[in-house]
Amino acid sequence: MAVNTPWGRSDSYQEETAGIKFYGTPSHGGYFIPKKLNETIPEYMRNENQWYEEDCDWCLPVIALGTSYFPHVSAENVIQAWDTFKNWHPAAYEKFTGVTLREGESYIRDDELFYARTQGQWVGVAAVGRDDGLVQVHACLGGRGKDGRYQSALRLFLVSKEEYDTRGRFGFVVDLDRHEEVQGLGTKAA
Repeated sequence: MAVNTPWGRSDSYQEETAGIKFYGTPSHGGYFIPKKLNETIPEYMRNENQWYEEDCDWCLPVIALGTSYFPHVSAENVIQAWDTFKNWHPAAYEKFTGVTLREGESYIRDDELFYARTQGQWVGVAAVGRDDGLVQVHACLGGRGKDGRYQSALRLFLVSKEEYDTRGRFGFVVDLDRHEEVQGLGTKAA
């Protein structure tokens, strides 16, 4: 039976227990948790719309409700669920477990730290390699925001490929004292 999901019309589903179903669509999928059961999930882990997408949110009902509700979830999947929980929902993970995550233990937490540390710095948002061994780095103050938009006007800098290749997980931070700015973008910040 096809149903409407947040990702489009379902083309497959798998039943777990207590009315829980995993729905797939041509592009995505996730768990649907019945209302009364969803209300037993801690509020800080609960999606009020009862849907938990398959990449980052599926771990929430699996961990909160326990594997007895998910007979198709293997022991390996449980390990993945905890890893996903820690990486994508660090605040909920800390509240649920009572464990404070350290830097390097959560993708989202590390992203938040990088964002906080680079608010006043020029962070690369795009880059283009050149034949002369340099990389043109398009940067804006603070990089991209959580909505994906640039936080300021763009500026263009030249960086050696070797140095650019050492960039961190969340982006390249321009050093105004060392990296040459290239004029001509028409969007140079004041």
